[in-house]
Amino acid sequence: MHVESWRVGYRGLLADNLIADLSISKREQMWRERLLGGDNEAQRRVYVAVERETIVGFVSAGPSRDEQASAGDGEIYAIYVRPDRWSAGVGRALMRSAVDFLVAIEVTAAVLWVLASNERARRFYELLGWTCDGRTRTRSLTGPTDDVQVAYEVEEACFRRSI
Repeated sequence: MHVESWRVGYRGLLADNLIADLSISKREQMWRERLLGGDNEAQRRVYVAVERETIVGFVSAGPSRDEQASAGDGEIYAIYVRPDRWSAGVGRALMRSAVDFLVAIEVTAAVLWVLASNERARRFYELLGWTCDGRTRTRSLTGPTDDVQVAYEVEEACFRRSI
C-alpha cells in the first residue's frame, strides 16, 4: 500500500526511475523495524486503516524531529492512503487519530513536511486546518540511473497546526 501510494501520488513530481525502483520488500523491512519499537516508541504511534481485511492507509505521529521545534511540538511523520480510497474519508479519519494521540501526549502544536510541489496533499492539509509556515527544506532521495545510485534533491514545505 505504501509503495502503491508513492507510485501514484508522486507520479510527475519525482523522477520516474526513483518511483519505479521502489521496493516492496525494502519497505516491509523498514516497517517491521519501526513497528518492533525502540527507545522512543512509547511516544510514537502508527494508526492503520483497514477495510475488508486490507490495509488502505496509515499515519504515524509523535514528538517533533524538527531542529527548530519547541517543547511540546509534535509531528505527523507520514500519512498515506491507497489511491483508490482517496477522497473517501480515510485520510481524514487517520489524521483525527493522529491528532488525538498528539493531544494525549500533551502536544500543543504539530508540524508535517510535504513535497512542496504536491498540490493535492497541500490542499488536503489546508482543509484540515494546517497552514504552510513558510519554511522549506531540501531533502535528498536516492534512486538508480543506469545501475548507479543518484541523489535527487526535492523541496519540502512545512505545515503547522495548533492542537
